[in-house]
Amino acid sequence: MFKHIFLLMTLVLALMGNSAFAVEVKGLDQASVPVASRSVADKNAALKAALAAVVVKNTGDETVLQNPVIAAQLNNPDAFLVQFGYEDQEGQLYLKGQFDERRVVQLLRQAQVPVWGKQRPLVLVWLATQDAQQQRTLLSDASMSDIRKLFKQDADAQGLPLLFPLMDLDDMMQVSEADVRGNFPSAIYQASTRYHADYFALASIQPLVDGRQSYRFYLYPMKQDETMWRPLLQLEQTVSADGDAVADMVTGLSQYFVSQYAVTDSGAGELVDVTFDGIDSMTRLTALETYVAQLAVARSAVIASIQGNRVTFRFTLYGTPEDLARQLGLESRLQRIDTTVTADLASPRVPSAVTSMEYHWQ
Repeated sequence: MFKHIFLLMTLVLALMGNSAFAVEVKGLDQASVPVASRSVADKNAALKAALAAVVVKNTGDETVLQNPVIAAQLNNPDAFLVQFGYEDQEGQLYLKGQFDERRVVQLLRQAQVPVWGKQRPLVLVWLATQDAQQQRTLLSDASMSDIRKLFKQDADAQGLPLLFPLMDLDDMMQVSEADVRGNFPSAIYQASTRYHADYFALASIQPLVDGRQSYRFYLYPMKQDETMWRPLLQLEQTVSADGDAVADMVTGLSQYFVSQYAVTDSGAGELVDVTFDGIDSMTRLTALETYVAQLAVARSAVIASIQGNRVTFRFTLYGTPEDLARQLGLESRLQRIDTTVTADLASPRVPSAVTSMEYHWQ
């Protein structure tokens, strides 16, 4: 437990000084699924399930598995398979499959479903719970409770970066269980800033007398006018069990972010020139090229010009300039210089038109 707290505190300290910390999610090309044996039949079924899990990670949406183009390819996981192996975890055998990420993304584009890139917003979750003894607490990141495990399991399955508070003395002095359960974001915002997440959520799970669970979930951005606290996402429901409540919250959160950051191929191939200044070394240029290459919204990105410490990339997009701006907005090293773009984003565009944006690389 102390090791876990130390690692989390190390992460928090490392984030100091950044206004946001979108996470580059690893392992979007692989998944582990339980198997009963190493038989050919069990292997084939597990590879199909593993490919389905990878598809969900790259879209953030389980419903895409019903897409006929994707459903047909799930029956042929070997066409996407890079390698697989077995591992034993506490007596349970798992098959771990790694798939060709480029081919998986091509399949998603072909199926016309949104693709969610590797860089995803980090969410700090303040969760009020109540145990069988009517004890009310705030869930800490180091908690070994079943609810914490469920959050990790469901969030990992959808590639959703979640963080829970340390609940150390600093947190306990600033945030009460009643603040979270009563949905008072203004009382919790300041305590949330130390974690440098992109969003914070206030959530609660309340057991009812009939054995069911009532949950509430409110999502807020860290970047906003502190006097105007309007949730971006609000979920409320009564369900049968804790697991259903956690699944609903994680799914609802993932679907919200998919609507904001995942991109479907529009077919328009819109062009955007983005100029990055502050590129004053080969190290920075290499870092910028690596960053640009992983943007899910970009069909292609090539250097159009280099003038001093200013580098301009010409993007050909799957989506729109607005999609690109939202994805660039997740990167803590980028600061938008211009508040408008040369093309009017509210007016119709033709594919040949080129929109321009400018950012400072910090």
